Amino acid sequence: MSWFHQSPEPFETKHNGTMKLSRMLGKWTLWGHDGTYQAAPYMDGVWKKTVRLLLRRDLDVRHCLVLGVALGGTFGIVQKAWPDADIVGVDWEPALFELGKKIGIYRPDTRVNFIEGDAAEVVPALEGKFDLIIIDLFNGKKVADVVSDSAFQEAVAAHLAEDGIVAVNCYNQRPVFEGWQKRLGDSSFVRYSANEVGIFMAPKPA
Repeated sequence: MSWFHQSPEPFETKHNGTMKLSRMLGKWTLWGHDGTYQAAPYMDGVWKKTVRLLLRRDLDVRHCLVLGVALGGTFGIVQKAWPDADIVGVDWEPALFELGKKIGIYRPDTRVNFIEGDAAEVVPALEGKFDLIIIDLFNGKKVADVVSDSAFQEAVAAHLAEDGIVAVNCYNQRPVFEGWQKRLGDSSFVRYSANEVGIFMAPKPA
C-alpha cells in the first residue's frame, strides 16, 4: 500500500454494489459502482465551503444530524467548526463507516453516534432537535428519491431547532430544492465546482 498512489481496490457493500477505494498523495477516494465520487477530497471541499458560509452566519451548532455518512469525513469538518457539537450520523452502509475508521478518515469520538438504517425510516423515529441537518443522500450520480419526498421533508423539518439550518447537496439537480424552498422558505446556495448545496432555514414562529 503506497502513500503516493494506490490503485482502486474493490469493496463490496450491502446496498451499493461494488465500490472502489483508491489513494493519491495520502488522500483517499471512494468511487461508486458508476464511477462517481462517494467520498473524496472533492466532497470534503463541498462541505468545508458550506460550513464556512454557516460560520459567517454565526450559526451555533450544539446538535447536528448527518444523513449520508459514507466514510465519515463530514464529521471531522463539523467538529472542527463546532468542537462541542454532538453529532448523529445515519447511513445504511455501516461497512463504509467502519472502513473510514480503519483508514483514519474518521477518528472515534464519544460525541458522535452512528445509526445504521434508511434515513426515511430513521428520521421520523429520532428524538430531539438539531441546529444543523446535513443531507448528502445519493444513489450513484442521482440524488436519492427520498430527498424530494414530502413526508421525509416534513420529518426533517420537525427535528429542526429554532434558527436551525438544513443543508442539502443536490450535485447538479436543482429541482431537488423546490420542496425544501416551499417548506422552509428562507434559502441561499453554495456552489462548489459541479456541486450545489441548498441552505434552508427554519421558519420563524408566528
